[in-house]
Amino acid sequence: MKTFQSFLHEKSGGPLMDPGSRRKIGKALSKLDNYHQKIPLKTIDDILKKEGYLLVQEDGTEWDGFIIGSDGEDSFDIGKIDTLENKMYKIISNAMLRMQWHKMNSGKYEITVYLT
Repeated sequence: MKTFQSFLHEKSGGPLMDPGSRRKIGKALSKLDNYHQKIPLKTIDDILKKEGYLLVQEDGTEWDGFIIGSDGEDSFDIGKIDTLENKMYKIISNAMLRMQWHKMNSGKYEITVYLT
């Protein structure tokens, strides 16, 4: 019997994030849901890399950007590290990283970050 996960994989052609990694990443990201002097992109990247994943741009290259604005939200594609070919990673078809941020009057950022 075909599962929804296998259907996604078949349609997108991208690899799947395994449930164990998803739980570990989700748990580690949930610990970041508090106040920070700056948006902890390096920490988020380290959490993903520990499980074999990284943030990627829409074209599959490693994410190399910055976050601007006092308030915002964004979605990030996730690539699987062991799929690197021609400077591009295959994008995970069953997970994305979502982040929301707000700069408080104190100057610290309140963030919420999770996988969808």
